[in-house]
Amino acid sequence: MYSSRKIDFPMIKTTLAKVAEVYVHLPRYIIVGALSAGVNIIVFWIVNSKTGNIYMATLLGNLISVFVNFSGLTHVFKSKFFSYAILRYSISLVVFYFLSISITLLISSMGISDVLARSITLCLLFPIGYLVNRY
Repeated sequence: MYSSRKIDFPMIKTTLAKVAEVYVHLPRYIIVGALSAGVNIIVFWIVNSKTGNIYMATLLGNLISVFVNFSGLTHVFKSKFFSYAILRYSISLVVFYFLSISITLLISSMGISDVLARSITLCLLFPIGYLVNRY
């Protein structure tokens, strides 16, 4: 027969809460990411046009945009453990730098301008960056 006992689905509630959290964070993450990418591309373009060195331009672009990105992300994800967040973020920056260089050089070797190659690289790495910074 019919039971009046309430059925609880904690796993479904947890999953739905995580999905809802992504939709709350994603617009703010996109704004911070766009500002950071804009700074990154502008610095990359300036340094690359002066030096012609993609390695140096990528490094300086990443370093300058870190300030925008890190300060924005600490507000988006509301990190409770600041020193732990810095350590995780630093590790992700090193990995991101080598991925950025590799992909930018690969795209640039196809005959695409360095700045456009850098822009495409940042777009390709955006979803990966979101997941790494979030989790």
